[in-house]
Amino acid sequence: LHELQRVVRAVILAVQVSSGCVRCSDRLCVQLFRVIRRCLLSGCRRFPGADPSADDILLLLIIPEFLGTFSTDLDFVAFLCINHTAATFARGFFADVARTSHFYLGNAIMRDEELHLAFVSSLLALEPVNIHP
Repeated sequence: LHELQRVVRAVILAVQVSSGCVRCSDRLCVQLFRVIRRCLLSGCRRFPGADPSADDILLLLIIPEFLGTFSTDLDFVAFLCINHTAATFARGFFADVARTSHFYLGNAIMRDEELHLAFVSSLLALEPVNIHP
């Protein structure tokens, strides 16, 4: 979560210094999407032996309702950020107790209330940021 907070601050600073928006292709945005994905997968107990850095659809396997729409986890995370819905998604995902208890350990960001609140707070800080495709 510390890395997420650091990257969120950097993105917000970049927006303030630039023309008021950032592009998905910017190195900083790609890093942001990767960190958000890593947080969403943190504590996942399924997919033993899978390498999250190489297998780019692990998150979509947990939320298969989006699998037909997006080809990679990063595409999905970028979509959430572009549409200012990352925090809303994270709250809804956290509320899906059956799914999160099946896929995640008890101390995972998606199951521990304090960690989840810290995660959502960082995502809420991104809502005013305009990220363009």
